[in-house]
Amino acid sequence: MDFLTGMLDWKEYQVHSGDNLRKIDGNNITLSAYLGVLGLTGLTAYFGLNRIGEPKEGETLLVSGAAGAVGSIVGQIGKIKGLRVIGIAGSDEKVTFLKEQLGFDSAINYNTTDDMAAAIKRHAPDGIDIYFDNVGSYTLDAAMENINRFGRVINCGAISLYNETKQPTGPRLETTLVKKKCKDARLYSSRF
Repeated sequence: MDFLTGMLDWKEYQVHSGDNLRKIDGNNITLSAYLGVLGLTGLTAYFGLNRIGEPKEGETLLVSGAAGAVGSIVGQIGKIKGLRVIGIAGSDEKVTFLKEQLGFDSAINYNTTDDMAAAIKRHAPDGIDIYFDNVGSYTLDAAMENINRFGRVINCGAISLYNETKQPTGPRLETTLVKKKCKDARLYSSRF
């Protein structure tokens, strides 16, 4: 039996032309890996960090939503690339998981932090070179206060805004982006 992956409907049976499907190894690799690290989750993390973040050994990477599917992979790739990796997550258990299980250098619990910008500064006193943003909102604002000149920001998600019923207003970051000489703004989509 052959196993295929692609952008398919969520149903038990379907007829498909076969266009844009690819055969996967279902014998030596667990099929569930193709829904995670070998699927869109892993591809989003890998290409977002490497193509937009352009990591260089010794740089500091900040990841929001760090205990989530994409964020956890981003942090591990960052460690492999020789980066100092800081994660942001929503519980002490997740902070412990990031540090002890995934090898992050440090992590911040946003639910117990009154001043996110100051917390980031404590964990990254020399600033942030790459910010992989899965959250948006005040976490993005705090990261931008700590971004280094020529920093790179990967805009992958906006978890904090998903349940909003109206467009929120807030500080505009254009001046910060110009002053810090951040890389050209590019949006990254997880659709391939």
